[in-house]
Amino acid sequence: MRPPVRLALQRSLGKPAVPLVIAVALANFFLRTTDPLHELTWTMYDYHFATVLLGPVVAALACWEAIRLAPAFPMLEVPRDGEHRFVGLAWASLTAWVIAAYLVGLVVVVAVAKLYGTPRWPALVDLVAIVPPLGMLALVAAIGFVAGWRRPSWFVVPMIAGGTFAVVIGAYMVQMAFVRVGGATASLVGLAPRPDVAAAQAILYAGSTYLVIELLSRDAGRRPASVAAAIVVVVAGVFLAGVDSTLEPAALDLVCSGRDPEVCLSVEYEPWRSQFEAPLDRFLEGLEHVGVAPPARLTQARDDLGPGVGFIPALYRIEDDPGGVVTGAVSNAFVGRCASAARTPEELDRVFIVVDWVETAYHRSVNGRLQGPPDAVVQAIAELESCR
Repeated sequence: MRPPVRLALQRSLGKPAVPLVIAVALANFFLRTTDPLHELTWTMYDYHFATVLLGPVVAALACWEAIRLAPAFPMLEVPRDGEHRFVGLAWASLTAWVIAAYLVGLVVVVAVAKLYGTPRWPALVDLVAIVPPLGMLALVAAIGFVAGWRRPSWFVVPMIAGGTFAVVIGAYMVQMAFVRVGGATASLVGLAPRPDVAAAQAILYAGSTYLVIELLSRDAGRRPASVAAAIVVVVAGVFLAGVDSTLEPAALDLVCSGRDPEVCLSVEYEPWRSQFEAPLDRFLEGLEHVGVAPPARLTQARDDLGPGVGFIPALYRIEDDPGGVVTGAVSNAFVGRCASAARTPEELDRVFIVVDWVETAYHRSVNGRLQGPPDAVVQAIAELESCR
């Protein structure tokens, strides 16, 4: 390592800030919910939501660093084009410490997920999804450094922190895909981050960061070609990452057993099979007693759905809400018989009729008062099955 780089790393404000970055990232994860720890992909993807709080913190740290270094720069007597190198090295040093701290936090949550019992290890797509949040942190660090370097006043620090938070949280609220680098409020079993979107986000953040650092330099006008190229990269990144979802269905390592219905669970939830099948079997026995045939298969695979196949939702809640999980899976099997991608208002009405009855039937079966489905429910199931 070259001495100037080593010196910059040693004197960077990012070094003493490492515990703060780790603490903010872990607090953002563990103080919201521990449900993601049942799934490795969910754990890692939800951890990246820490960028919402880390972004303002990192921007403020970078701004502080710039304000701290700005008065010393004129005394260095560096050539005119030396400012660009000086700023780049200072920004890179702080960003390196931030990234290292962020990755330490990620290792911690993955280790805790393993302690929770998940048998999986991170897949390649999980590792690729780490790049966009790192790119976002590098970008907000560059923005903070620019603000502090151009306006070396301590009043700028809280302003840049508040502005960064407002922009990031606002982008999440309006569902801008190129900013959504993590965070999920429900199970991601059967889903995975999209590599193409992750690549587009990485391109976007890399180009944006270069532009911010370049525009800081007084000699930026000497590199019009590189600035123009960076602008093209940013525009392309926004276009490529401008999709409806950053997730896509993914193949699962399933364990299937039983008949009528066959129950297929991810290896991460296989230890929970008995907790799911016990209330499921009791409910299906009650349904068969009143003349309702059971579904063919219940599964956690999102890419294996079809007529008579029900998706099992939120299995991580089976201990707290067995009725909700069981009725959700059975309802999905009944209302999913018609494979149309977009339901008509009439189909939705039938769906609501069936779902309401299944939920009511479950509670009545628990109390031993289950009765046969009303004619409206029988008709709705038949019409959904025939796609009428």
